[in-house]
Amino acid sequence: MGETAAIVGALATTTGAVSRASAERAMGRYEASVAKANEALALEQAKDAVALGEEEIARRKLEARRLIGAQRAAAAASGVDPSSGSPLELALDAASQAELDAMTIRNNAYRAAYGYRVQAINYRTRARMARIGARQESAQTILSGGLQAANWLSRGTYRWQASGGSGGGGPGYDPEMMADMAFRVRY
Repeated sequence: MGETAAIVGALATTTGAVSRASAERAMGRYEASVAKANEALALEQAKDAVALGEEEIARRKLEARRLIGAQRAAAAASGVDPSSGSPLELALDAASQAELDAMTIRNNAYRAAYGYRVQAINYRTRARMARIGARQESAQTILSGGLQAANWLSRGTYRWQASGGSGGGGPGYDPEMMADMAFRVRY
């Protein structure tokens, strides 16, 4: 009787361990897939940051050309030669300011893109760690379940042998020691 209970207990423990291990792997795959999706999103955000920066540069340069054109038209309407003197200096200042703005915008866009790329690397690493962690948890669960199953079998066999084959305990059987062993195997 004790041997049968031990075998049933061992089978139940093993089945539970395999089921938990499977669930842990599934959770790891899910976490990895979420991290991979986040990685792809971060890379798209990096591309978008650069594209938005280039659009802003084009808009600022267009504004600068309009400003320079308006300054030249105003100078010409006043009877001043727009290609020399103060009107020329104003036009050159506006052009250099537009170029400085363009460099600042581009620098900021590339910094933002860099941040998104670093984020993508972090997500890629998180995906790898989720897969590795799931494999380790799964292996640990199966190992722990196997040890618990072995404990079940050893208890049943010990009871059976110690009682002269009847499974009821016997000389030398210490239930507290067995409970302590089971606790240690589980935790």
